[in-house]
Amino acid sequence: MEVLLNNLQSSVLHRNVKPPILSCFGDIALAIGGSFEPFLVTAISVLQQAGAMRADAVCVFSPTALTELKVVTDGLRYGRLHHFLA
Repeated sequence: MEVLLNNLQSSVLHRNVKPPILSCFGDIALAIGGSFEPFLVTAISVLQQAGAMRADAVCVFSPTALTELKVVTDGLRYGRLHHFLA
């Protein structure tokens, strides 16, 4: 979990890698069951931050960069949904 959280905070890691990391939270929770409880508060906080991210809130990007950012934010939302449904 610590490695995944560090990767989410990394400015070097490409944005497209981060949504699947969020999906891993759900996979880990399913795999370890009740042992996931110590990570629950942190995981929910990260998922809430990801869900609050908006691509159209930043107007300084070029149209191409804005489109790419929208794809990433959609991926983050999907990862968050996958985590909660898992």
